[in-house]
Amino acid sequence: MTDVDYNRIEKIAAAVRKAIEMCKPEDLPWPQFPRGSCGDTSLILGQVLADAGIKGFEYICGNKHKSDGSLSSHAWLQNGEWIVDITADQFPDVDEPVIVTNNSEWHQQWDPERAQEGTLRPYGTQVSQLWHLLSIIRPQL
Repeated sequence: MTDVDYNRIEKIAAAVRKAIEMCKPEDLPWPQFPRGSCGDTSLILGQVLADAGIKGFEYICGNKHKSDGSLSSHAWLQNGEWIVDITADQFPDVDEPVIVTNNSEWHQQWDPERAQEGTLRPYGTQVSQLWHLLSIIRPQL
């Protein structure tokens, strides 16, 4: 990825995050953004990136065992070594609301499942609420 791509991806990711934050609570499918929204927002962000001509990002969902023995999960976008994550700050050990990096020790702690296409398109009407949210935030991007 070139510096231009990096800067453009970072701008788009920040704009998507800000647009979601500006939504009315009733427009969001999650009660406490960013908590519990990582998978959905990753797909929305991936769709925005793809629509902007930035292709190749995959949806990654990782699992991690917590100290109490329970399992935690988190999702983000990845293209090769490049990670884009707009919800990692739902976890107490992350402060950044937008992460675009090719080196994240934090993301390496997660055991990833099989990667999938990182856009809304494969899910079609099964994710109509996410398509609707995308239509609400698109004018702000």
